[in-house]
Amino acid sequence: MRPIPIFRLFPELTSKLPYRDLATLPTPVERVEKLVDGNADVFVKRDDLTGTSYGGNKVRKLEFLIGRALAEGRRRVITVGGAGSNHALCTAVYARKAGLSASLLLFPQLNAQSVRENLLMDVYVGADVHFCDEYARLQDKVEALMAHYARADGVEPLYIPGGGSSALGAIGYVNAALELAEQVKEGDLPCPSSIYVALGTMGTVAGLIIGLKLAGLPTEVIGVRVVPAAVGSESRLLCLLDETIRLLHEADPSIPKLTFRVDDFHVEHDYFGGEYGRYTPESQDAMARMAAAAGIRLDGTYTGKAAAAMLAHLEGPKAAEAVLFWNTKNSRSIPGEALARDYHELPEPLYEYF
Repeated sequence: MRPIPIFRLFPELTSKLPYRDLATLPTPVERVEKLVDGNADVFVKRDDLTGTSYGGNKVRKLEFLIGRALAEGRRRVITVGGAGSNHALCTAVYARKAGLSASLLLFPQLNAQSVRENLLMDVYVGADVHFCDEYARLQDKVEALMAHYARADGVEPLYIPGGGSSALGAIGYVNAALELAEQVKEGDLPCPSSIYVALGTMGTVAGLIIGLKLAGLPTEVIGVRVVPAAVGSESRLLCLLDETIRLLHEADPSIPKLTFRVDDFHVEHDYFGGEYGRYTPESQDAMARMAAAAGIRLDGTYTGKAAAAMLAHLEGPKAAEAVLFWNTKNSRSIPGEALARDYHELPEPLYEYF
């Protein structure tokens, strides 16, 4: 097993936490020139490169979640997401690599080219795709699928929550923060004053907050909300922080049982755009600027909005500081063979996206 930072720092976790080596780590940190005026130094953490076949922030979470499925002898994982969910697709990709089946329960979202591409990739990697036309009925559909596959497979599937954002999944980003601390120590970048990252189901943000505290870095995490407030809120984030540190402390009592308050992080609410998946002028401008300055492609649903918040905060003359943009988007191309698949292989309600 690859000795990732969290296992090096807390070796007792090696035998206590399920883990499957899936990601390409550590991901690099790059400085971006000419992105903003003023004295701020902007760096990018390239978590778009976490995997050779599919990248993005979900791979780190799945190392622990798929690890759990394998450790418990499951044959299938079930997860949920919007029609073009990166998390659902990533789960299907890495479940297949681990020898597991994947069932995806998708719900409606605004259409875009990336939605269509991800749906075709779902088919290409052999995912079992289902559709739920009403978000309010999602939990009932999950329970029905769990029961169906428990009978069909002879083993209960493992349910992975949307975004992989459980306490176990968030540990992937505790490890990511410890990885960043090693890169700071090695001189890859100065200790950033703040990290800007998209806030969706909050597992990434929660893991970073905990990992930075464990590493002793005084970096503020600024989560830019890209989902409805009922999904991404300070109160829900505090609950996930408590659940995650409790899991770590129970697995290794040498890990301090940290407590968290709202002023331990900042949730930026002003860049959502009113609807999940809706591109905003600010996000599109940020996407264009990042592409021109660094050749890095962002998306309008998640990373473009996080970058827009960062750029707005850094505009104009400021005291010299280093900030880090955490790129959570997959940058690996969808294979041509996947894009050539027939969308009629999907459930009929998903045809409308094509």
